[in-house]
Amino acid sequence: HKDQNILQHGEAVLERYLDLTGDGRMHWELPDWWYLYGHRLIIDQPPAEVMSTYLIYHDCGKPHCRTVDAEGRQHFPNHENVSADLWLSIGGDGRVAELMRHDMDMHRLNATEARDYPNMHLVAPLLCSALAELHANADMFGGLESTSFKIKFKQLSRAGSVLCHQLYQE
Repeated sequence: HKDQNILQHGEAVLERYLDLTGDGRMHWELPDWWYLYGHRLIIDQPPAEVMSTYLIYHDCGKPHCRTVDAEGRQHFPNHENVSADLWLSIGGDGRVAELMRHDMDMHRLNATEARDYPNMHLVAPLLCSALAELHANADMFGGLESTSFKIKFKQLSRAGSVLCHQLYQE
């Protein structure tokens, strides 16, 4: 983003994540599944040092896969795998790399695909990080009332509902 470098973005996502999983003092648009399962999602988070490191550095590979199209827009194809591979190449924690590798899953999954999601052990941290990232990026989309935010939120809400139901079936 023009007003934020990769490290600043990671720090903003971490700040949102800590608020979401902590005292919740910031303004949030929360999906229904959060009210049903949020407390369990928080309990099921990896250790704090794993999540903090992942969230701060989750996009570390973006400079290595950056492309610019004919209209001057930046793209970062396969950045989640590039980030995970880079992290491992410098001796980084494999748990952090696994989260990096699946960082975009919750942003891309629709409700139908969520039914067959193969990495259920990552659902709790990835849902919380996706919700934190969506809010950290809200201003870039035009705010919580923007069409872009609402579309992304709706997709995350639907996929998250399916995943939480599968994860916490009672």
